[in-house]
Amino acid sequence: CPHCLHLVRFERVKDLLIDAGEQEPFEDSPRPSRHFMFYECPNCCDVIVWMRWSTCEADRTFDRIYPLRSNHLPPDAVPKHIALAYDEACRVFPVSLNASAALARRALQMILREILGVTKASLSEEIDAADSKLPAWLIKGLHALRKVGNFALHPYNTEVVGEVRETAEREAALTISLVAALFQHLYAGRNESVELEKLLEDRP
Repeated sequence: CPHCLHLVRFERVKDLLIDAGEQEPFEDSPRPSRHFMFYECPNCCDVIVWMRWSTCEADRTFDRIYPLRSNHLPPDAVPKHIALAYDEACRVFPVSLNASAALARRALQMILREILGVTKASLSEEIDAADSKLPAWLIKGLHALRKVGNFALHPYNTEVVGEVRETAEREAALTISLVAALFQHLYAGRNESVELEKLLEDRP
């Protein structure tokens, strides 16, 4: 469940089908439609809404439209304002790929400066300065994230004069995934380690 993060079997509680276009004359194909499916989580009782857009049997897309958030919340130890920046990138992803990539870039810079203590003149220099604290594969990925975020913020900053560089869906998704990977690298297992240490200290 994207609300409570429990593994559950959702209960489908309501369907709503809306015709969303005109049927082509002299054609037997169905009219374009939007099919809204409402599910309830048996654990937290909150609602999840999916939408299926269909123009024909072979042309369908499924999108979760509520809640607009990641299924992978940052660890509890992440500062709340940084977790919020990450959550904003996840929420706007279905609406604007450029905004999502730009917000993921913002979250990355906040992590580098406030968690890793790296402050330089540019984000590129900050990523390079963190190479002693992060694995090489993650450093390369963060530079790629930076480039995608830069294109989202400065669409005319390309090699071809006058070309507008739009963020692709997979690019935006990977920027979010890389921020999540950075969270996991920095925090994964920390809560479990602290809890285990406390349990050992409390043992008679």
